[in-house]
Amino acid sequence: MILKKTAIGPLLFPPEGMIKSTQGLRLTLIAYLIRGDILEIGSWVGKSTSYLATGLRLSGAARRFVSIDNHFKGRKEFENFFKVNLDKCSEERKNLYLRHLTRRGGTVESLKENLDDRALLSYVDIRCGDFLDFENDENSFEFVFCDATHNSTEIKRNVPKIISMLKEDAIMACDDFRYPDMLPALDEIHRFERIYLHKYMLFASRGRKANKTLKLSCFGCRKIR
Repeated sequence: MILKKTAIGPLLFPPEGMIKSTQGLRLTLIAYLIRGDILEIGSWVGKSTSYLATGLRLSGAARRFVSIDNHFKGRKEFENFFKVNLDKCSEERKNLYLRHLTRRGGTVESLKENLDDRALLSYVDIRCGDFLDFENDENSFEFVFCDATHNSTEIKRNVPKIISMLKEDAIMACDDFRYPDMLPALDEIHRFERIYLHKYMLFASRGRKANKTLKLSCFGCRKIR
């Protein structure tokens, strides 16, 4: 467990989460290569956050990394938001959620604890709430990782706000990009110049520098354009 405190510890021992390690390593590489600010939408308890913060830490550059999530403080709040009943999940998954939802302070405390264990907490500006209410200067982020585009409805709801926060030369990555109507829905809002897909994670870029960074980061991915 000592390795957690080293620069590469989070890559070897990331927190629990749904993204694949190969996807996480790509997030780390992008965060390392870019020189602008980073925004994460949907951190849960910090797996993707740790990969992103590790890239920032390894780069040694003084940049801003904002991570925003609703961060639930109880089971009912979580179930009402996602319209789910945890009793219908497997016992393993149910217990996985409840461990964070029922602790004092809720899921944000698990996020802070996981980042602190890996010496990454100081790199992350944690925000609680709906990112659509997040006030920020337009065109200020060079990289956005979004876990709030799970279907075409969420794309139409959330992507316009994301686009408004991206620099002209920037990258967006979206998790759970799995349905055939999602790319046309994205293109209706904004047509990115380069798009790669890896196990349902979409990597999209616009601008010369961003396109080059994505090419370096997405080796082995399926190139869509």
